[in-house]
Amino acid sequence: MDLKAGYGEEAPPVVEETSDADSFIVSNFYVHNWIKLPPVIGYHLTGGKIDQRPVYGVVDVVIFLASYCVPCQQLTGYLKDLENKYSDQNVRFTWIFSQDLKKDAVGFSKEYGIKEATIADDQILKSWKNPRLPGIFVGDRQGWLLAMFPSATPREIGELDRILSKIASF
Repeated sequence: MDLKAGYGEEAPPVVEETSDADSFIVSNFYVHNWIKLPPVIGYHLTGGKIDQRPVYGVVDVVIFLASYCVPCQQLTGYLKDLENKYSDQNVRFTWIFSQDLKKDAVGFSKEYGIKEATIADDQILKSWKNPRLPGIFVGDRQGWLLAMFPSATPREIGELDRILSKIASF
């Protein structure tokens, strides 16, 4: 079959519907490759620098969201409940606003009770492979990427809770 037929000299460009985050090897939410959890380096919405790297013994949950993203708005309450549930079990939640204006991110944070968040710059997006929203990444206690939920749904929040209950229990 001639793909150029009807398009002149060149076929139309192929548009990929997946993000670079899909290059993490994932099956059933678990990452099946040894990948170090990338750092979060930037600035807090309220000022001050953030240079967050995995810490041995701490489970990391990194959440990419945006104030304009309706699924992000719908899931934030559930994620805040999980953050409160695991607050005393060495589980660190990191909120990163992706492709958002600072004033919108600050308003969203106040509305949903997010105390500390940052806005992703190009370096953060590159190191996290341009995650889809809402994107949730889980790092284990040794700093390895354990699971990810690109374009997370309410059903996947239940799976995240199940994962956290297992790795935060010891």
